[in-house]
Amino acid sequence: MEAFFLSVLFWRDVPTASIAWWLLAFAAVRGLRIGLGLAHRRAGALQPARNAFWARWVVASATAQALAWGAGSCVLLAPHNVVAEMALHIGLAAVVLGSVAHLAHHLPALAAYAAGVFGPLALRDVLVGQPLHYALALASVLMALYVWRSGQSQAHSLAQAQSTTPAKSCP
Repeated sequence: MEAFFLSVLFWRDVPTASIAWWLLAFAAVRGLRIGLGLAHRRAGALQPARNAFWARWVVASATAQALAWGAGSCVLLAPHNVVAEMALHIGLAAVVLGSVAHLAHHLPALAAYAAGVFGPLALRDVLVGQPLHYALALASVLMALYVWRSGQSQAHSLAQAQSTTPAKSCP
């Protein structure tokens, strides 16, 4: 949904076919992540010994979704359209900040997600080579660091909360 709304801002500047292909790829990745989540719900709780298996899939799916966003930042490129460019950066920052709560329990997934979104975005901005885009590249790097630090803090808080919660005993 977010990808579609961000893409609307670029319809006048980017070929429709490029946007459509990116949206299809993005939707496919999102669909696979939903399927993975459903599979985990069905099997994950029943097989605690497979936690490492599911942890690897969390990292892989977070990376795939992040790279879909990263690819979008390369498709949705209109350096002369300042409003669209700023909205893209704000939108991607919001998407990644929103992921902290969901991925802080597994920091490798959070790192992959932040790097996969902000890495291509910062690189694209540097390649554009305009003063505004240099500032946006720096903002992307700083935002990635902030997300990482936020995730670490939340992971620490979660660990503390779990260690102070008494275990339930069977009657």
